[in-house]
Amino acid sequence: MNKLYKTGKDFLAENTDLIRNDLLGTIFFEGNATAIGQCDEKNFAIRVEVDGEILIAIHVDGYPLAIYGSERCAEELARVVAENELQFGKAIGYYDLIDRFLTVYESFVGGRHKVNLSMDIMYCDKTVPCDTSEVERAKADDVEEIAHMYAEFLTEALGENATWGEKIDKMSQEINSYALLRVDGEIVSIGMSKDSGYGLKRISNVYTKPEHRNKGYSRKVVTYLTEQVLKSGSLACLHVDQNNPVSNHLYQKIGYKYGKSRYEMEYIK
Repeated sequence: MNKLYKTGKDFLAENTDLIRNDLLGTIFFEGNATAIGQCDEKNFAIRVEVDGEILIAIHVDGYPLAIYGSERCAEELARVVAENELQFGKAIGYYDLIDRFLTVYESFVGGRHKVNLSMDIMYCDKTVPCDTSEVERAKADDVEEIAHMYAEFLTEALGENATWGEKIDKMSQEINSYALLRVDGEIVSIGMSKDSGYGLKRISNVYTKPEHRNKGYSRKVVTYLTEQVLKSGSLACLHVDQNNPVSNHLYQKIGYKYGKSRYEMEYIK
């Protein structure tokens, strides 16, 4: 049985229990579903069932296609996406599932795929004590300065050719989610926490200017954000690049533990 939902709300109504059963595995699903009003070829949500096994997938334009569930359903999902001419550029999830989906999808429409990012998800339910007295919440006056740093983060971490001017609107909308640390009036380190739904909040966009690194600033910012998440009653989590052992070690020192690895793969037409 296959179902293409008309709205993100409809998708959540039928799949809440499945999402809540593995919050780390379905980290993107509630946020993506909330962002979808009316589904179309670029914003869609799907549920596939094969012999009692279930797979769910959701895509918001501009973000990877998130897939979670049984690998046995991957071929059917690929068929549904291909036949309905649904559009996506990347897919994210556990390796075997994403690789299987894309391999079958390519047998229908052609193309190839490659691993874009290999990530570990880490979570924290208790922090190691750290002095966070220098960390503060970002304010509206900080938008432009943080937008500059965010653009630098995208260029360094993801290879995006971003400019700060393109990120002003996004930063204005998310400024209350950021924490920062200043040195002599200059913002040198930033990070943000974002609600991922059902008692899970994700730490992301952690960035310290190169000339201010190895001074413990990122640790203070992430510890501050994590403590705020835990005080709210939520579980803190974050994604780390498997090829960046320095940051991964930092998060372990804060109190983060490893969950299951996931991968972002790019589909190339």
